[in-house]
Amino acid sequence: MPLNHPITAQWPAQQPDRLQLYTLATPNGVKVSVMLEEIGIPYEAHRIDISAGDQFKPGFLALNPNNKIPAILDPHGPGGQTLGLFESGAILIYLAEKSGQLLPIDAVQRYETLQWLMWQMGGVGPMFGQVGFFHRYAGKDWEDKRPLQRYATEAQRLLGVLEQRLQGRQWIMGRDYSIADIAVLPWVRCLQTHYQAQELLQLQRFTNVQRVLAAWLDRPPRAARPGSGGLAPRPPCRWADGRQCRPSFHPPRPALFMMQITQDTAVSLRYTVHELLPNGSALKLLDKGDLSYLHGGYENIFPKVEAALTGKTEGERVQLDLAVEDAFGPVDDSLKRTIPKGEFPAGVKVGGQLRGANDQGEPQAYNVVKIKGPVVLLDGNHPYAGKALRFAASVTKVRAASSEEIAHRHVHGDHGHHH
Repeated sequence: MPLNHPITAQWPAQQPDRLQLYTLATPNGVKVSVMLEEIGIPYEAHRIDISAGDQFKPGFLALNPNNKIPAILDPHGPGGQTLGLFESGAILIYLAEKSGQLLPIDAVQRYETLQWLMWQMGGVGPMFGQVGFFHRYAGKDWEDKRPLQRYATEAQRLLGVLEQRLQGRQWIMGRDYSIADIAVLPWVRCLQTHYQAQELLQLQRFTNVQRVLAAWLDRPPRAARPGSGGLAPRPPCRWADGRQCRPSFHPPRPALFMMQITQDTAVSLRYTVHELLPNGSALKLLDKGDLSYLHGGYENIFPKVEAALTGKTEGERVQLDLAVEDAFGPVDDSLKRTIPKGEFPAGVKVGGQLRGANDQGEPQAYNVVKIKGPVVLLDGNHPYAGKALRFAASVTKVRAASSEEIAHRHVHGDHGHHH
């Protein structure tokens, strides 16, 4: 279906089902390109030549009346509506929330990340840009050097703030790479590559900044990272006019807003398991931790849990009391088989034993833990045998599983993993 927006008359969409990016390789433009590569949402790039005045053309002004790049047009916005956005910071936040990536769910960390994004938008971008103007471009010929000195001093102060923040941290938010890094680091790189301000600003003094910038530049493409499922890169990104822009790596993913848990989505949970004691109200903690799994068919995510999680999105929480057929625990050989309630032998009670055979046909005695719906037979060593459970979990991440991950599950079995 063609996109119905004035900008597409000037820059036609060859793939209108994809997010449309209107940009140039400036620090602000690079932010959004990097973000799209990181999160793996398919997009089509259109080059806006600001030296030729493309940003003042009516089609572009219809999308961004502020006549600045970057801007996006997403045919799969909230509620399935087409959404146009400008301002790189707003676009980063939108893409983070759309994909569920690179912006923490935890409220404190989320606002702290946004704080550093705003710090870049309000300080780093404007001040570093003025350094570039007065040191490298038109302003360099001004006889009065006070403007350059003013902006150089402020840029050094901002670099000092960043230097202190990165002390003992891998990224701005610590161990986790985020939209704060994507916002700040293109501007730091620009000081060196475009503005050639190494000596002016004494950039070598900021050792933490240089360390993190180097790590960012060495960051492998999405497809080459551990846990990516060995995804192969797609062909190099090209502008709509056929010229190559920058390498682009992403798996085929649907463009969804706040992805829901469905069959074969990859899900991460932070969970607790409590035992419901005989009085029905007292709780005893049995287990807690983080769990990742592919939704739909994993033995350590039982039917009622999967049903409760289906349709949930990142940040949502579920809680339910479990019959034993839904017992949540590590997958091991203690889980043998299930039998329908109607086939359960008469006279056998919870706490008793049932004689049967294991998967290899060898004689096996099973403890009977619950007669409700399908009966799960567990041997006596299972940590949840005979217990009534309360399961609670927060969804920390949802993403589309790759075809390689799905195939790997079918080949190697359905074993989730704890972190």
